[in-house]
Amino acid sequence: MMRWHAVAAVTLISVASASPTLAKAQLVSHGAAGIELLRLASTIEGASPSQFPSSNDDERPARGWTTNDAGLALIEESEGLRLQAYNGGGTWRIGYGHSTGVTKGQSISAAQADAYLRDDVKACEVALGRLVVIPVTRNEFSALVSLCYSTGAYSLRKASVISRLNAADRPGAADAFMLWVKAGGKPVPHLVVRRTAERELFLK
Repeated sequence: MMRWHAVAAVTLISVASASPTLAKAQLVSHGAAGIELLRLASTIEGASPSQFPSSNDDERPARGWTTNDAGLALIEESEGLRLQAYNGGGTWRIGYGHSTGVTKGQSISAAQADAYLRDDVKACEVALGRLVVIPVTRNEFSALVSLCYSTGAYSLRKASVISRLNAADRPGAADAFMLWVKAGGKPVPHLVVRRTAERELFLK
């Protein structure tokens, strides 16, 4: 049935040759179902599905996602931007919490901080592409990237949030974000705020 509707979508796009972009936009306006029809239609037309948009409630393998704007904003707000190197927990950091190769007295531009952020986010995306074995939504993926950015990918290898998600226990995985709020055995207010925001994004 879905393929039959995809043929109809192709027909809509083709008939509206005077404004194919508008026709595609009309399909996208119907949300996830419309986007899926557009993907199927693109396959019939011979186009690549990656040329078309995806919604945050689509599900796909983790390796197929990048972090959305909500996830990036969460990381930026939580980490804060510092253009001068600072000592965070015994590790020299700079920008949005970047630590690789940072030395005391180092300073960078805002553009370099953004570049470090992209590199560190990419490292988490790659790691989660290996760790998460079931299809996820982009919001779920982006929330996990923020968690990874904070804890490090190595720490997530056997984490409950990953094992529960891979067992398709999404509510349990969401609750497991709140296991990462302590330092020195005590809850840390800013970690509670961040984990709460990540959990909310995961469930959105």
